Amino acid sequence: MQLFAHTPSKQPMHANNACKKIDYLCPECHSPVRVRRGAIKRAHFFHTKPTKKCISQGKSLTHLAIQEILQKSFPEKEVEMEVPFNSINRIADVVHFEKKIIFEVQCSSISSEEIESRTRGYESLGFQVVWIFHDSRFNKNLCQMAERWIYDRLHYFTNINAKGKGILYDQFTVLCQNRRLYKTERFPVRIQRPLILNNGISNRVFDGESPLPKILYERKKKARYHFEGDLLDRCKCHPLLVKQWIEMEKAATQKPWQKKRFSYTRLLNFWLKKAARH
Repeated sequence: MQLFAHTPSKQPMHANNACKKIDYLCPECHSPVRVRRGAIKRAHFFHTKPTKKCISQGKSLTHLAIQEILQKSFPEKEVEMEVPFNSINRIADVVHFEKKIIFEVQCSSISSEEIESRTRGYESLGFQVVWIFHDSRFNKNLCQMAERWIYDRLHYFTNINAKGKGILYDQFTVLCQNRRLYKTERFPVRIQRPLILNNGISNRVFDGESPLPKILYERKKKARYHFEGDLLDRCKCHPLLVKQWIEMEKAATQKPWQKKRFSYTRLLNFWLKKAARH
């Protein structure tokens, strides 16, 4: 399902403004598309001859709802949806050109190779890529390979549904052998408030006295911006929380994790109580 197409003269056309029974062009595969609208379903373009090679036609209503929320989070015309990058043969979900940020929404399964290819491609053009994964498929106890690749880069999760209800959020997790052993509460992210990162070599919290958890230090090194309310933002004003996360990271490297009969819950509780005493 698509919201945008091109006219024969290569001008972008939103589905709300398109005319029925007129052929437009898919921005990705350049195949003919037409607009469809009704009393229940929102206006969208469909391929007159479906092709498996086109990713855009497989977008769900939930995917489109998240894209529109991202767009509406910023002032009008500050960001654009469905932007083609012909030099790398990609179409970005949402682009903030002034700050050179690309938001990529993922609601369906994806390989780590595809995640890496898209990310590297946009980074080669000077953009920072922020992935947003839907938690109906991601952020489960078993970490998917695509999530594993993006784990040390800035990314968020969402539970926004097709009606636009839900939140964007960040969450600290402890991984061991691709399993999530510990997850904090969800921290809502205000995506309309990008914050500049100072990428020095120190792993201290923004030149403060408290160290960062290793995974957040890696994310800080690889990003120019983060967003208000996310884990990096919380590190600046919640030192006790940061200390607890560091203790949890250390616990994941202890030998008892490798023992089949060892209770993960008992060890986590031990480290949580230890962190709380300090």
